[in-house]
Amino acid sequence: DEGIYLYDPSDKKVVSLLALTKNNSSFQAQRVLDITFDQSIFLLSDKEVFVIDDDLTMKSLISTEQISNKTTIFRSFHINQNKIYLGTSNEGLYIFDLATKTIAKSSLGPQGNDIRSITQDGYGTIWAATANGVLILKKDPTQSLYITMQNLQFKGLNTNYLTSVFVDSENLVWLGSHESGVYV
Repeated sequence: DEGIYLYDPSDKKVVSLLALTKNNSSFQAQRVLDITFDQSIFLLSDKEVFVIDDDLTMKSLISTEQISNKTTIFRSFHINQNKIYLGTSNEGLYIFDLATKTIAKSSLGPQGNDIRSITQDGYGTIWAATANGVLILKKDPTQSLYITMQNLQFKGLNTNYLTSVFVDSENLVWLGSHESGVYV
């Protein structure tokens, strides 16, 4: 019920991170969906993104209420080059700039897209698995793509309902699907 735990292998103890952090009252009773580290610890709940600074102060960076309506929930996120890529349940992909504290909605893909998973390859391309295909955001926005099995840019893709995306050490992109297994 406390959201997130820290395991210390040296003394083999598990400690609630909330017990260690300051200013965490807004985080209480929230479900942790994802955790990542990029110079600080970032936590994703279904309604907010939090950061824990070096002094263990927790603060909310962005909430679903700042971008849309109260029915939107966050599903996934990825942090790269001072930007947080936020996948939502029914509003598509948002990009939050950590430096300017501004947010923009990606115009790529259909409105209402359900973003299930986000990662980055070795070339700096952002990949987002969605319930309706895959978003591919290149460094040059004019080269970005939205691929579905109907537009046949990926031969062999049997479904649009993708649930996960992963890039391996050889820069191969793995797409997990809801119905048809894994694609490479």
